[in-house]
Parts: sequence; structure tokens; C-alpha cells
Amino acid sequence: MITPGTIGLAGVLISFAGLHMLWLSRDEVLAWMEKFFRTFRSEYARRGGLECASGATVSAADPGERHTLRMVGSLVLLFLGPALVLVELALRFLA
Repeated sequence: MITPGTIGLAGVLISFAGLHMLWLSRDEVLAWMEKFFRTFRSEYARRGGLECASGATVSAADPGERHTLRMVGSLVLLFLGPALVLVELALRFLA
């Protein structure tokens, strides 16, 4: 049986699990951000947005990039945890 506070506690624990997984994949987050900004700069230069582009090119996927599923899973947990806390608060106010 689900007691009051169980859903909120599960939400907090899920949020901490998401934070931990995101911390474990912190190097991949920086690599993804760097790749995004390189791609954005390359597209901006290709469309004529920059007068003097310094040869910004988009390279193929680096072999060092990995743990994408862990990063995406951590972001899902970071959104799911607070949602469960909000459900708990809604149940407390409606009861």
C-alpha cells in the first residue's frame, strides 16, 4: 500500500539518481555541447552569417563519445523525480 509521502520520497530519490548519473556522464555532456556549438557555427557560416569563417567543419562522430543512453536516462530521471513530487503535493492538497 502506498502511504502518504511515499510518492514524494520516491521522486526525491529518483532525482538524486538522475543527478548521480548526470555527474557520471559529465565529460560526455561537455563533448555534446562542444559538438552542438561547432555544428551551429558551421551552419551559421554556411548560410552566410559570418563574413570570415575560420574553416569550421563538422567532424564525424568521435570514437571517445559514449554513454549517450546514460546521459539521456539521467535527464529523464531528472524530469520524472520532480513530477512525482508534484503528484504527491497535488494528492495532499486534494485529499
